[in-house]
Amino acid sequence: MRSVVRSAFCKAMTIQICCAKDYILVLGQLIDELIVITSGSVELVNDRGMVCRTFNFGSFFGEKCAFYKDQVSAVSYRARTDVEMLVLPRPVLLALLNAYDEFCEEVSEE
Repeated sequence: MRSVVRSAFCKAMTIQICCAKDYILVLGQLIDELIVITSGSVELVNDRGMVCRTFNFGSFFGEKCAFYKDQVSAVSYRARTDVEMLVLPRPVLLALLNAYDEFCEEVSEE
């Protein structure tokens, strides 16, 4: 079952490229997609402009869009290096979670 779910998610994702120093998600911006980093690194920048964390290959952010409608970001995400990401828009994410009940339960528990 996991391979079916994984395949469905991968088919629904699109590739996005960002150059170093580009902002991917800005403080106060609506969170409307799940983003998975496939290469490069992304910095989490707080409201004071300080880098608090670095995300690398396999890391993800924006998952709150699956649980909260009209959630805005409390931080910014900026490409530290050139970054390749897989992006899944909120409506598609919700449709996939609705289609795969077991996976949805696992995600909700974590």
